[in-house]
Amino acid sequence: MDAVETAVFVETGTYHGWTTVLAAGLWPRVITIEQSEELLNRARVKFSDRHLTIECHHGNSGDLLPALVAELAHVPVCWYLDAHWFDRPGVIDAGHRFPLWDELAAIAQRPQPDTIVVDDVKVFQTANPIPEWLEVSPASIQAALGGEERVCWAEEDDDHFVIHRRAGRLIQLDTEPGSP
Repeated sequence: MDAVETAVFVETGTYHGWTTVLAAGLWPRVITIEQSEELLNRARVKFSDRHLTIECHHGNSGDLLPALVAELAHVPVCWYLDAHWFDRPGVIDAGHRFPLWDELAAIAQRPQPDTIVVDDVKVFQTANPIPEWLEVSPASIQAALGGEERVCWAEEDDDHFVIHRRAGRLIQLDTEPGSP
């Protein structure tokens, strides 16, 4: 199995910032995106109290990720995709767009050997999913990233689906993001 070394950690869905804090101890550059201004402001206080230098972006990750993909075009990245909402206080609700397919479409265009982690994979098809969640599976995630051609290895645990990709040429997807 080929290990993929990444220089940057990009998280979508900051929530309370605990994953971000952990990542700051492991990566030299950490970027997080949160759509809830309230959650992001609380996380910024947490980062500041710990003297952490973390780049925080406010907005929908599906809209913001293409610019980050362009900015980080020449370095391998660990993409931690966790911007899906749950019915919890302070979290952006179902009225907001589900960004996973837009995130994966942006990442799929990269030729770098990235690592992609989709959090909460087992939750997507459990009780009371929103319609967009029904389409989420390891197979549909891989398809959205351009298929198996560049996969070094992929694994699924109780809560995550992780794909490590080989370096490759820029790819053009033949299917819409989210279609298997």
